[in-house]
This record gives sequence, structure tokens and C-alpha cells, in this order.
Amino acid sequence: MRKLLNFSFLLVISLLILSCEMEEEIKPTTDFLIDDSEYTDVIVPKKTWGEYGHYNGNDFRINKYSKTGSPRPLVIAIHGGGFIGGSFEDMIPENFNGGINWVNESKLYANNIAYVTINYKTINPDNPAGVDIEDCLLDIKEMVRYFTAEGASKYNINPNKIILFGCSAGSSAALWISLNNNFRDNIKGLVCFDTQASLDISQWWETILEPNGCSQSFYNNNIAISNIKELMNALYGTDNMVAIRYYSIPRNLHYINKIDSGDPEIFMNTRGYDFLHNMYHVAAIIRKSKEKGHVSKANYVYPNWVNNNYEGMADFCLRKFGL
Repeated sequence: MRKLLNFSFLLVISLLILSCEMEEEIKPTTDFLIDDSEYTDVIVPKKTWGEYGHYNGNDFRINKYSKTGSPRPLVIAIHGGGFIGGSFEDMIPENFNGGINWVNESKLYANNIAYVTINYKTINPDNPAGVDIEDCLLDIKEMVRYFTAEGASKYNINPNKIILFGCSAGSSAALWISLNNNFRDNIKGLVCFDTQASLDISQWWETILEPNGCSQSFYNNNIAISNIKELMNALYGTDNMVAIRYYSIPRNLHYINKIDSGDPEIFMNTRGYDFLHNMYHVAAIIRKSKEKGHVSKANYVYPNWVNNNYEGMADFCLRKFGL
């Protein structure tokens, strides 16, 4: 019995020591130092963000950058979540791919392309006071500005070779930023997965859905459901279509009408057929793009491949970066 007690005591002590060691290894610390090796994969603490933003949730993770040598092109990955949720972790390639290599990060890294996933200000639907969709968009815009300025020098980024890569709300943010003529000299392309053609939901039926073959019943059945109403109230502070229109116009949320021939090429995929993510949004962007002499393309639109040469996301980035 004494031997058993001694063994149990030693086992408990060993487990306590091991758990302390493990906690010390993974515990976040504000004293985290950025690795100076050729390639790094780190979460950068907020204290290193310089002048970026005023929101304490602005974190990012940057993969495969070098502090020496020629400045790298950069892909900025913007997560989705309807501006009410999501995280930078959603756009880490191994998390985003979901078993299908949409991103092909190995091809990006093999060509010395840096890849950053970001957090940005989101809305708390239970307490939305003081934060709306414009706050989220401006926060993301400030992140892009950071990597065209002080962030470019800090992380050895070429500020004139940037691609914005978004999913759902992140795609809409990328379109809103670029199509409103921000950073035109810096952004070389847009990769938009499950995007919306406009963030002014009051104009969806007349300018996006109906002209591209959507049925009236599909629209009516979806616009009335409770979670869409809740989302509208979170984003705009109302679910009244007239009020949403008045809110959206001065903020240029109907960005599809801003497309012109000088805008960066848009590469799109859509994997769903729900109200917020469907082929009508992709079709509307392609139609407007053609009208304006602009270049946009869809690679995959559920349930069909529509790009005959099967150019993937990484190949698109390489082409736009001239690699």
C-alpha cells in the first residue's frame, strides 16, 4: 500500500509539473518577440500595431514574411461572419479550406508571398449601440492603409502589390474598399468568396436579384425570415427598407455601381445557394463589370465550375503580382 501511495504521490507531482510547463509554453504574453528567421508564422501582439486603429480587438497573424531581401507581395485575408462574428482564425488556410484546397498556401509561400489574416471591429447584436456596418468597414480600411504604409516597412511588404481576399462579409468589405477608389495604386486584385454584390440590402431585389433571374418567391420568402431581420437591425439599426436606403447612400454601400475600367480584376467563387451567398450576386458583378469595360471572372459557382482554364486562387494571385 505504501508503495502505491508513493507512486500516486509522485504521479500527481509529475502531472502538476507537466501542466505548469505546458501552461507556460502556450500562455499568451505581451512580451512575445517576432522571430527574425527567414520565414515566420506568428501572432503579432497588439503593442506592435503602430498607428493601426483604435479598437483593442485589432490582431493579425502574418505568415511567411522576411525582414531581409526584396519586399514581398501581400495577400490580406478578411474573414466573414456578417460583421457580427468571425475571427482571423477562419482565414488561416488550413481552417478555411475545409478539405478543399481553395487557397493553396504552399504555392503562395513557394513564391515568397506574405499572407496575413486579420481581426477587425464587429457588431454585438445584443448590444449594437455605437457600432454599425460603417464602423466595421472603416476598421478594415484602416488595416489596408496600415500595410500600405508603416506596416509595409515593418514587415518588408511591397505596398504596391497587395491582393484583398475576403469571404462573405470580408469579400463585401474588400469590394467596398477597392470600388470606392481607395488604394487604387496598391491593390492589384480582389479574391471574393461567397460575396455580396452590394451591402445596401434595400437595393438587392431591383438591381441584383431580379435582373439576374431570381424568382420573386425566393426573395420574398427570405427577406421576411427572422434572422435576416435581425441582421438588418444589427447592421443598419433598422429593418425598414427606406431607412436602410437613406443610411446606405452616403456611405456608398451599393458599391456595384462604382465599378469602372480602372478597378482591380475580381476573382470570385460561391459555394452556396442561400439568400446571402448565391450566384445572383456573382452574376450581377460580372454583368456590371462587362458594361464598364472592367475584368471580373467566376471560377466556381455552386454547383458548377464555370472557369474553363480552372485558374485557382493562388494562380490568380501569382498572375496579378506578375510572378
